[in-house]
Amino acid sequence: MIKKLPFIAIFACIAIADIHAQQLNSNGSKITQPVNLRTSAITVPFRTAAVTSGETSRPLTELNTSTSDAYPWLSADGLRLYCLEGDTGYYMYSRATTSDVFSNRRPTGIFAVGISQGIWLSNDEKMVYYNVGGLTFNTRTDTSQPFNSSNAQAVSVFGNIVGYAPSLTPDTSQLFLYYHEVGLFVYKQTGHLIYTLTDTIIATGMTITDPCQVSKDGLTMYLSVGNFSVKEQIAYLTRPTLNDKFSGVPVLMDSIVNNNDVPIYWLPSVSADGTILVCVGDASNGWTNNDLYMTTGITPPTSSYTAVTPASANSVFSVYPNPASGTFNVQLNSAGAYTLSVYNGTGAVVKTTTLAGTLTQVDLGAALPGIYYVTVYGDNENATQKVVVQ
Repeated sequence: MIKKLPFIAIFACIAIADIHAQQLNSNGSKITQPVNLRTSAITVPFRTAAVTSGETSRPLTELNTSTSDAYPWLSADGLRLYCLEGDTGYYMYSRATTSDVFSNRRPTGIFAVGISQGIWLSNDEKMVYYNVGGLTFNTRTDTSQPFNSSNAQAVSVFGNIVGYAPSLTPDTSQLFLYYHEVGLFVYKQTGHLIYTLTDTIIATGMTITDPCQVSKDGLTMYLSVGNFSVKEQIAYLTRPTLNDKFSGVPVLMDSIVNNNDVPIYWLPSVSADGTILVCVGDASNGWTNNDLYMTTGITPPTSSYTAVTPASANSVFSVYPNPASGTFNVQLNSAGAYTLSVYNGTGAVVKTTTLAGTLTQVDLGAALPGIYYVTVYGDNENATQKVVVQ
């Protein structure tokens, strides 16, 4: 039986997550090193979406079992639903129209043994990402057939925070992994089945309590938020383009989605048009008899976006000497709450620290000669400069 893990609430405008990053060296073995990550906060209070006339919600009694039903993934057209059933694995249900109930239970070839919670499928449902001893990719040519484990390939994740429940943009250029007790981690595709950590998201005044799922167009992030195991609800963030970051104040889904019949709602998955949402609900938060719920007739998301300004690097800080021997100074043009991260040429984080005052000496230790990227993050702005280590 899958058990829900305890969550430690995070309350900070800017937080540093002190955790262990994993990356691969040239022979494919794992390198483990401590990494401090700067995380950009999203904030409360929320605004709440309005209820749409004709909007309805119901438990999916046609497929809810006596064991846990969790980690749903709803197809773009809302006609197929993939979900994890207890310890038995993932199954797919289908229906002819969105007015019908789900039926036709079929195995997917993705089993629960070793899977760390959550899958993501491409919009055509021919590609899948999931965790089994690490992030895994698989394909199929016929959606009427299950995935074949012999086609599975490992995905290399640099700066990996041992996250799970993958979600990707439709072009697979961005990967989102949820890390329990920390938040959501954002990765950029830097090669075939290679992703590098670029950003992190946590929330202030509440917690991102469970895995999140990006919309089918990659422009809306659906979140599970609240006070862990007391009151958890579904919210969302938006962005104008795939090149923008998710930021701003989350919009809490309406009172039909987050109704009071069940106090705990999490793990949202939404159709391409944003009108159908499936999530998990459980009054006891015990993962022993939670059920899937579906809401239809939802008004598609409205903008929650607040731009993060990519300031001119020279207007924020300077680096000297450059080139450097491995130790250099970072001079802020004005004092403030800033965090510094240094990345190597592959995008892996090699050092992160908070900046105290306007002048900070940065020591990369025994860093190999090469080009490194120094990024300074502040409230609603960030800037990057290149430094050469000789």
